[in-house]
Amino acid sequence: MIPAAPTNFSLAFNFSDWMQRYLNKEHDYLCTRFLEIISHFRDVQLSSVEPRTQYFIDQFCKCFLAIFTEVDFPVSNAHAYGFISSNHVLMNMVAISHFKTTDSHLAIVLLQPNNFTKVLTLLNARCFTKVDRKVLFDTHPAAASVWYAHYGCAYYGALQDKLGYENLREHFRFQHASLVIKDQAQEAFFGSSYAGDDLDQLVKPVVNRCARKVWRDLPPIRNFPNPKKIAVISGLWEPTSSVYRNYSEMLRALKSKYHLTLVALGNTQQSDLSMFDEVCVVSSSNGILDVDAIATNDFQIVIFPDIGMFGTSIPLANLRIAPIQIAWLGHPVSTFGAEIDYFISGASVEIPDGPERNYAERLVLLPGLGVVNNVPRYQVLGAKKDDSVFTINGLFWAQKINHPFVKTLQKLLARVTRKVKIRIFPGVSVSRANDRIPFVRDIEDALGAHHVEVSEALDYRTYMRQIEHGDLTLDSFPFGGCNTVSDSLFARVPIVTWESDKWYGRIGSQMLRLIGLDECVATTEAQFLDIAVRLIDDPAFLARIRERVKSADLASTIYCRDEAHHMLEAVDYLVANHAQLASETSREPIRIGRDFGGTRQEGRQ
Repeated sequence: MIPAAPTNFSLAFNFSDWMQRYLNKEHDYLCTRFLEIISHFRDVQLSSVEPRTQYFIDQFCKCFLAIFTEVDFPVSNAHAYGFISSNHVLMNMVAISHFKTTDSHLAIVLLQPNNFTKVLTLLNARCFTKVDRKVLFDTHPAAASVWYAHYGCAYYGALQDKLGYENLREHFRFQHASLVIKDQAQEAFFGSSYAGDDLDQLVKPVVNRCARKVWRDLPPIRNFPNPKKIAVISGLWEPTSSVYRNYSEMLRALKSKYHLTLVALGNTQQSDLSMFDEVCVVSSSNGILDVDAIATNDFQIVIFPDIGMFGTSIPLANLRIAPIQIAWLGHPVSTFGAEIDYFISGASVEIPDGPERNYAERLVLLPGLGVVNNVPRYQVLGAKKDDSVFTINGLFWAQKINHPFVKTLQKLLARVTRKVKIRIFPGVSVSRANDRIPFVRDIEDALGAHHVEVSEALDYRTYMRQIEHGDLTLDSFPFGGCNTVSDSLFARVPIVTWESDKWYGRIGSQMLRLIGLDECVATTEAQFLDIAVRLIDDPAFLARIRERVKSADLASTIYCRDEAHHMLEAVDYLVANHAQLASETSREPIRIGRDFGGTRQEGRQ
């Protein structure tokens, strides 16, 4: 009997017994057992792999792959979905095992007849093997669509790997008229933004189109707009979330004039309800969205602070709930085709020439950042680390660490003369489907285990204390941080940013400029490396920068609340002028308040 590493009797198996059942043609029994064990590793996340666990995973992968790839082992229709939808879970299990990839077993299956389900089960983002996606979709569009969605889930644990990065970019670039993204729609919507080259502009329209099909057979929303009523649809209106931290002050400004309703996506146990006049809940059960709470409403405006960060926000963003529908920067990327009229951003962050090209919605530009950062709920301790190693804070979740950025970090480590450790804080993004172990192994292989430490998920106080222990913080590229930059500056730790052409790659740089640290902002990889290397190898320069961060007036810059009222101006303007704006063909941004030169604008240019 093989010992089950997670002490769960239902995981135990005997290969001789499995082989006998295979010879007895008990195929459905074996499929059921395979899926039970794979499902366990979907739901139970490993933070590390001790020898007993490694042995179990190795043995399971060996036994499963041996039987599954036999030519006379059929997979019934009843089990086909279970295996195809396990694509990314099995990818991670095999990556943890000593097999590393499913390539050798996939090669065997590709030569077999009736192999379609098996190919879709084994072909994943860590495979060297190439299969024509068009052939897969031409053969069975529905099954291939399930495979497409689950293959794409690898973005939160494979983009740092060269092969995974290239495969995912190729995957998200693929288009087919029969592609339907229903399974894991949030992952495709959210994840495609991190693969680069504007691939989300290809994927999101498909997700939106599929989401709209859900509503076709349902009764229409009945709206009787009251000009003073606004609904805020969010699953993340909690004091600890980045969305709340960026928008609570702006919502407070709206409350001064408008009746606010929170449409919560899930329970409100952790939500701050203090600013809302009413609260209702939209829930989802077995993939069916219950919108009874908003089916008849009197909202003039619906605001989506965080489309894509909560699964049910996507179908709701494709529903016409109110006459005016607005997206905020909670996840700072255009929906590229949802039922959203306006996207509100910050004029000082967006590129000065043609920022509208990054948005499908009509862009509305507020003066300033487009967000108002809350002061972190943390008491700075002035903590000192207890070793001589130069510690770099990598405050980026796993999906932000793509392979080109890993190559940049390799160049950095090759140039510095000091002993350096990069401490990566990936949050919860590598705790799904057991991506953490392959992610950590990839990062350690690329940068050297002695150069890198991947933290587990931490409570906020511990996370901030760890930041204080760091000597320097590096922002990611091209998808940078906002709250993470705020956290580092609040902890009085210098940060180096590398500016891209989207809000999410420019907000950190603008925050540095606000406090007069322009020399920590890079616009090229060469500059990014030069600045970081100098800060690491030149203690005097680092000390001067640290002192400037320590003495910076964060209250009147990073955490200034004076810009919050511009959100109220924007909403007032949109309410008064929406009919005219909707009739225009112009894509020119609507500018609220002062422009770049400081003069007052009447709504827009």
